[in-house]
Formats: sequence, C-alpha cells, structure tokens
Amino acid sequence: YSPIINKESILQKLDALYNISRDISHDTTDLEENKSFSRQVSELLISYQSEDREINIYGNNDEIWINITEEVRNEVFIILRELMTNMKKYSQSSEVTIQFQQLSQHFNIIYTDNGIGIQRNAQFGSGIKNTETRIKNIMSTITFETHENKGLEILIYFPIN
Repeated sequence: YSPIINKESILQKLDALYNISRDISHDTTDLEENKSFSRQVSELLISYQSEDREINIYGNNDEIWINITEEVRNEVFIILRELMTNMKKYSQSSEVTIQFQQLSQHFNIIYTDNGIGIQRNAQFGSGIKNTETRIKNIMSTITFETHENKGLEILIYFPIN
C-alpha cells in the first residue's frame, strides 16, 4: 500500500514556509562588528559567485562608507542580499557587476547583469516589496531597467546625511 501524495499541495506548503523564513531573514543582517562593512559587503556579493556566474565589484572600499550611517548600512546590506538572491533565482546571468559610487551629496549603487531581465508581466513577490519599503526607509530611489539585448540594470540612489 502506498499513500496518495498530493505533490501540488506539498509544494504550496513548502513555498509558504520558504516565504515565511525569507521574511524573517529580511529583518536581520549578519553584520559582524569586527569586520569592516566594505569587506562584509564584498563577502556577501562574492558568495553568489559560482562556476557559471562571475561577480565583479567596483568602488567598494572602507572610505566610501565613512559618511553612511549604521542604519543605512544595515538597510543597504539587506537590499543587496535580496537583489542577489533574486538574481540567483531568476536572472540566468553569467556575469554580474556591482559598482559603488559616492558623489558629493549622494551615493549610487549600480547593479548590472547579462541575464534575461525583468519580464513585462512579472509578478513581484515579498522580497521586492520588502526592498521597496527599505528603499523608502533610507529616503532612496531604485530603478529597474531591462535592456533589449538582455540584461538588467538596477540603480539605487540615496542621499548622504
């Protein structure tokens, strides 16, 4: 005798549990006090590298983060983690570049990849919605642009206090 298994029901329950655990993780950073913030950001981003995906990081150094408050750093870390998680799940990219720029009164983070971009009818889940909330919390803006020749560009812009 073998029981009848409703695979669709099990998958829906697993997805619900995944979303709950992901929401919990959105509320925490894994920042370590004894490591520089730039190093932790680099380690986070590089952790998404694989045999099939190269991660390039430009401009991330200790000096660039000096005038950024701890609260904003925490939000940026979580935003970057969410963007990279979505990249890994959906983008099909083989190359990702993240550039950090501090200009006179604002800070830019420019993310680009060579993946499939965001489809026009894409449904945004809780991850992107949480990211939008975090962006507003730090008085920031975020723009997403899918390029015709494949690829996605995301610009995060926030003022420096």
